[in-house]
Amino acid sequence: MQGRRLQWGLTVAVTVCVVGAAAGQLALDAVVSDWKARQQFRVEAFQLANELRGSTERLTASARSYVATRDRRFYDDYFSALEIRSGRRPRPGALAQISWGFFVPARTGARAEPFEQLLEQADFTREEKMLLLRAKAASDALSRKEASAMRLMEQLGFRPDPADEARARQQAQQLLFAPGYNLAKREVMVPLSRFDEGVSQRLKVEVDALDAEIRALRYLSRSLAALGAALALWGLWRTRRAYEARLMALSHACEEVVVLRDLTLRLNAPPVDVAAEGAFNRLLAGQEGAFRDIDRAAAALEEALAELEARLADDAPPARGAVDALKARARTLRHTVLGYRF
Repeated sequence: MQGRRLQWGLTVAVTVCVVGAAAGQLALDAVVSDWKARQQFRVEAFQLANELRGSTERLTASARSYVATRDRRFYDDYFSALEIRSGRRPRPGALAQISWGFFVPARTGARAEPFEQLLEQADFTREEKMLLLRAKAASDALSRKEASAMRLMEQLGFRPDPADEARARQQAQQLLFAPGYNLAKREVMVPLSRFDEGVSQRLKVEVDALDAEIRALRYLSRSLAALGAALALWGLWRTRRAYEARLMALSHACEEVVVLRDLTLRLNAPPVDVAAEGAFNRLLAGQEGAFRDIDRAAAALEEALAELEARLADDAPPARGAVDALKARARTLRHTVLGYRF
């Protein structure tokens, strides 16, 4: 009974370990998925910030190149960048890779979406959104200054006075190459740098917490699995020992029977009451004596009937039939007695 209880307890313990290990593995998979989502969010955050940084750099380069060369290609490139940022033209996959200071993977399946819509779709905090919006507002103000310089260049050739033409060209160049322009551009880059730093710090805390949770769940699931396996092996070893003990006891019993050469020997018989056994033996002896008396009486009856049959040899058939019937009953009586005896 104790062994059965131990076996049931061992089965329950192994089951609990297996279920706990499976639950820990499922929780671990969920945490790993969350960890991957945080990593993907970091890439998307840097991608969005770098697209704004890259578009600002592209606008500056196109505006300055147009003012310096008056090449129409730079003019078209400038307004193409504005249309992409405002959502009137699909975003190129490698838009975030224009900046030389940072590299992020290219977008896949890019669509025509304004910057504000992408910002709302992202899971940023209020402070992070405010930094990006501040950088976007500064970049828009800078683009208006760049557009003014490009309009001055567009008007060249329509002034009758060459001095006015020279002053307009110089004014356009001053708008884009003066120290004030660099200070205005700094108002774009500083919020973006703070955004990168804030996102990195926030995600570092979250990822570190997820890493600690992953390590704890991994340790828990592996410990439960190892404990369940150890309990299962111990249970198998104990079961094997129990069966081996039973087989050894049976082997010893068989050896004792072979040595005694008595296949009817009953080993480890329970104790018997001597008085009850004596009474039972006396009852059997009395019954055997009664059976012997009945057997002798039946034999004597058969002998008397045989003698009577010899005397009635010449009598009528009815008398002989009666004698045969009595002999048959005597034989039946003897057979019945023999059956009860054996």
